[in-house]
Amino acid sequence: MKIVAIDLGNTRAKMALMLEGNIIDIIFESSQTIHQSLHRWLQANKVEAIIVCTVVSIPEDLNMAIQEVDQVLFVSHEMALPFKSEYTTMDTLGRDRLALVAAAVHKFPNQSSLVIALGTCITYNFVNQDHVFLGGGIAPGLQMRLKAMQHFTQKLPLVDVVANPELVGNSTMASMQSGAINGMLAEIEGVIAAYEAKYGKINVVLTGGDMPQFESRIKKQIFAHANFLFEGLYALLLHHSKPK
Repeated sequence: MKIVAIDLGNTRAKMALMLEGNIIDIIFESSQTIHQSLHRWLQANKVEAIIVCTVVSIPEDLNMAIQEVDQVLFVSHEMALPFKSEYTTMDTLGRDRLALVAAAVHKFPNQSSLVIALGTCITYNFVNQDHVFLGGGIAPGLQMRLKAMQHFTQKLPLVDVVANPELVGNSTMASMQSGAINGMLAEIEGVIAAYEAKYGKINVVLTGGDMPQFESRIKKQIFAHANFLFEGLYALLLHHSKPK
């Protein structure tokens, strides 16, 4: 089955053309212009279904382009899910988190998994070996940390992200970079350790736009997958399409 999976995030839009769960092509674009790329894909491919995961309002042009395909699925907590949930506010749970949990269940059946997504926010998403989503955590992402220091102070500048900042910053800029990046790394490793202490052996998946900044520096064994969310969207579509 050839499908298009669309992920509309807070800062950018991503779209994948997939065949039997494998990504054929992928596009990163503004949510205001991605409808043009979708239209080109639909003209050049026999797409059987579209699945959309969004945490923002869908632009009208994109909504019209989506309707060119008969089977369209919007990720929602009200849809049939391939896992159970003990999350008490499913109506406010990010659609991206639903897809990430679905990906974990699909990739690691009957195993406990912690999916860490590094985007505008960091989300920690834990599903146990019985395919029950227990919840997790939400924390400021890397850019949010850097921007917050500049926004909520009078004199601190907005600094760029650098790879492997020194632990001891020898200037205000270097200190901010160390605090934000090394601090976020320590947080991630600390959270992983806490989950392992509580639940024993778990799979740890790292994904999201800021994943490359951290994947090689985390000392724990992890599974790094930049497009893990698309695997989840495919898994959700498969589950939805199964005979009831």
